[in-house]
Amino acid sequence: MSFFDFFRKADPEDVLRDLCQCLVIATLKYGTTINDSNNNMKSSNAAAELLFLLLHLVDISMFALLSPQKRELYFSHLTLEGIRDYSAACIKQEAPADIESSPFNDLLERFNSRQLTYAKCKSLMGDALPWPGSKLFAFSFFVMRELDGKSRAEFDEILAGDTKMSESNREDFPSLETVLENTAFVVSYVKAIDIDRRIRKLR
Repeated sequence: MSFFDFFRKADPEDVLRDLCQCLVIATLKYGTTINDSNNNMKSSNAAAELLFLLLHLVDISMFALLSPQKRELYFSHLTLEGIRDYSAACIKQEAPADIESSPFNDLLERFNSRQLTYAKCKSLMGDALPWPGSKLFAFSFFVMRELDGKSRAEFDEILAGDTKMSESNREDFPSLETVLENTAFVVSYVKAIDIDRRIRKLR
């Protein structure tokens, strides 16, 4: 590498490819921490929640640092490539045939739904602890729901922090211990990826 290479503007395609790889690798590593040997599809679907959250954080960074035109172009590309690469990686890991039949559009639809939920959350962490109203609590909820396969209604307002959990529905949401474990993992990867630094290269 020459001295002048340090001042050369990064190729957006290279930046996006590198960022995509970081997001997918983080998601796959997270998947190893929640692996259910009896149901690889559930584990893969639950781990995909990390990819959705990281993409959401990338979107926030792009919104703050890029023009509307660049944000729309780059984020659309990154989202499609990230979901496609993650799906392909899961299939290569000898997942059962049923995960291969899971259409790409299903993951994309789930991501779009998460975008709506996370946009309602007031912060990533919360004031003191990642509790209802924080994106990390919502993330832990979605992981829990994918793993246990239970369908829970009327959760949007609780995740957004607009309605408090009652004793009757407390068991339908993740424990503080689970949320803190997820928080430690997510925060460590957000710091390692350094999203803002990468997005600045796209200006």
